[in-house]
Amino acid sequence: MKTSVLAVAVAAISLSPLVNAELQASIDGGGLKVTDKEKDIQFQLGGRLQYDYNYASFDDGQNDSIRDESNLDIRRARIYVKGSMGNWGFKSQFNVAEDGADGGSVEDLYVTYQAHEAAKITVGRHKEPLGLEELTSSKDISFLERSATTEMFALGRNTGVSVSGSPANWLHYSTGIFEDADEDGVTDPDQEASHIALTSRLAFTPIQQDGLLLHVAGAFSERENDVTYGGFELALVAGSFHVQYEYMSNDNGDQAGSTEGEYVQLGFIVTGEQRPYEGGKFKKVKPEGKNGAWEIVLRLTQGDGNYSDTELGSTNARESGVGVNWYANNNVRLGATYSVSETKYDNAFGNKDEGEEFRLRSQFTF
Repeated sequence: MKTSVLAVAVAAISLSPLVNAELQASIDGGGLKVTDKEKDIQFQLGGRLQYDYNYASFDDGQNDSIRDESNLDIRRARIYVKGSMGNWGFKSQFNVAEDGADGGSVEDLYVTYQAHEAAKITVGRHKEPLGLEELTSSKDISFLERSATTEMFALGRNTGVSVSGSPANWLHYSTGIFEDADEDGVTDPDQEASHIALTSRLAFTPIQQDGLLLHVAGAFSERENDVTYGGFELALVAGSFHVQYEYMSNDNGDQAGSTEGEYVQLGFIVTGEQRPYEGGKFKKVKPEGKNGAWEIVLRLTQGDGNYSDTELGSTNARESGVGVNWYANNNVRLGATYSVSETKYDNAFGNKDEGEEFRLRSQFTF
């Protein structure tokens, strides 16, 4: 109830300057936009709904499919409001419902200030800049679920202050200070920021022309207790073909050693569209024809990772997957993926643990 009241209050406050103004409204794949160009004010309302069926199984080599999972549920249901007034802006995004999370929890909640055309300051809860797949929205990634590498190493959303921008169309940067875990490994519940982390990412697009794009990026995070994270990204778009590779690592200092993992993903848009790219990350495919756009995607993952989608959990393993997407229009996407995985090391029975997952998704964004 408190979250709902907050969302309504934010929307009301944001809309109040627009009353009695000459407005321009539009509705597309990015939601409802209301703009007053004369006063340099914009307000936007949107969200997403992802409804999934997934089947997953686990086999330790002793008993066939000793652990099965078959679910039909809401993967993500989110709503957001965002807007800008001159150089100032904000975004508030909340979970209505989400698999593995409580409804009403906060996703994004921050204020921005455009200090310079190449420097935007963000204060509040937002993503730490590490990982191409993580920074690409869950509604825009080609595979239905992020890789085991990203699931283990990406830092996700956190409370902090960051500066980001694109000084040139070939250069994108982001750096920030965020709250970090205390000595017990948990974020400070009092939000006193007594423990901090520094996370930075630098992305280059040395080649960016019609039908061809090359993306190279690196990221690093230094945290409490000598804990560090690192990431390397490489991506290529050549016409309807796209490929992305990421290597990510974590060094826990004297606590538990280091871990590392990597994945490579290849995609081909059969109907001829090109995968969009903006500000150092990928965007959703937009169909050009009335019959929508079709995409085929392959992914290979190996090393340390969170392989929970295929029931193996956090371990060192290898995984391969294939998927297909139909972008019916700018709002609707239907997709299917199938993945199989196997641990690198033998279990207590002298066998490899094996897992698989089949997932179907119906996605609507507004």
